[in-house]
Order: sequence, then structure tokens, then C-alpha cells
Amino acid sequence: MNQAPKVLVCDDHPIIVIALSSELARTGQFAEVVTASSVNEILNALNDPEVGIVITDFSLNEAGDGLQLIGRIKRLRPDVAVIVFSMNASPPAVRDMIAAGASAFVSKTCGTRDVAEACRVVLAGRKFVAPASLAHLLDQDDGRTPQAALQQLSPREREVLRLLAQGLSLREIAARFNRSRKTISVQKCAAMAKLGLTHDMELGRYLASADSDEP
Repeated sequence: MNQAPKVLVCDDHPIIVIALSSELARTGQFAEVVTASSVNEILNALNDPEVGIVITDFSLNEAGDGLQLIGRIKRLRPDVAVIVFSMNASPPAVRDMIAAGASAFVSKTCGTRDVAEACRVVLAGRKFVAPASLAHLLDQDDGRTPQAALQQLSPREREVLRLLAQGLSLREIAARFNRSRKTISVQKCAAMAKLGLTHDMELGRYLASADSDEP
């Protein structure tokens, strides 16, 4: 989007709507923060072409299946990013939400700042799962711990991540290996893709989790 979009916040608990609206307004990312408390209000708000993000609970009282709600939003407005803010953070449910068309998931146990971060990421055209939920998702994949998941990387990809975890920049790593910064960046991105990570904050949390998993 070339200009700041409107963001729609929907929850059937007014206190959550107030808290999210206040946090998002404070970021200055949006032309306007609008609110809703029902599915019908969401669907009506989508008639406004300036609405670019919908943040909604997964289980609105009258919505029935939250996956159907995500599907309805995406059919009406394929261009709109859907962020689910929900207590339902089980790995299978989160995977289903993303598969249904959601761009991001944040557990309500994470708080409103992760929602603001999710907005920043989806506005850049990427998907987002809050770090706490992402770690749980990765732990559930074939029973792997974060440390075990690192074993799928090539030796150079693991070394690049290790040096990043120590605080070295891409330029410093490139100089150490006598490679271009672009080459190191490609290796970093390849490693992140294999680990299912979409941005640097997730990478930082993942590496911290992997370090703590070592004996």
C-alpha cells in the first residue's frame, strides 16, 4: 500500500478493543483505527477500501467457525491482511488459521505490543507468528526442539546464525569468511526459511531458545 491504511479491530470484549485500539493508534502506522464487535460489523467495514488490516478474535460469539470467518474476509477482500488475536494458540489451530488465509497470529497472552509488531510485518508483505507461539509450533514439528531443528541447516548456515547470535553484523561475518555481504545475507535468509522464520525478531528469539536448549 502506498499510503497508511485503516486498521479494523474486532473483539466481543470491549476492554480488548479499547486496549488494542490505543496501542495501535500510538504507533502512528495507520490512517485510522476503526472498531467492530460482531461479524456483521466486520463485513460492513470491509466496504471501505481504505481498510487494509483486520484484527479479530478467532471465536466471536456468533461467528461459529473462526476458519470460516477468515475465509469470508479473504473472499470479500483478498487484499486485506487478517491478524488473529486469540487465546486459542494450539499448534494445529494456528496452522489452520494461516492455511485459511490469516497473515498473522498473536496469542492474547502475548499482549498488544506483539499485535503492533504483527501489523508492521504484514504491511511489509510478510507473515507473522508471535515468538512465543512460533517456538511452540516449532517444538511440535516432529518432536524437534529448537536445537535439534538447527541440524537441518548446512554447516555454513549454522555458522552464520551462530555469529549473528554473538552480535556480529552481516558485514563483519562476510569479512571473516572472505565473502560478499550479499552471499552472507542469502545464507541467513536460507537458514531462516528452513526454520520457518520470517523476520529478525523471530530469529533472535529462536536463537535464544536454541542456546537455552543446549546441555
